[in-house]
Amino acid sequence: MPSSFKLNQSRAAFILVSLFALTSAASADDFTIDSAVTTENGGNTLDGSDSINVTSTGSITVTTTAGISTTGGTNKVTVSGTV
Repeated sequence: MPSSFKLNQSRAAFILVSLFALTSAASADDFTIDSAVTTENGGNTLDGSDSINVTSTGSITVTTTAGISTTGGTNKVTVSGTV
């Protein structure tokens, strides 16, 4: 087999790191708040490509932080209840 096709340790490590980065970046989470909660984001982390939906029966009430906080890329926030 030609040496250009050999999988050495550094190439294998690069492939594994690349795959991990792609799968980590591609994981989007969807959260629904359908009852009264007292923690920011209902205890969830919105860190890019995530969504949170506060339904009409849901509410987020906090005293020390924001009710909803997002970081990272595009996150979708839908509020039908109260925050």
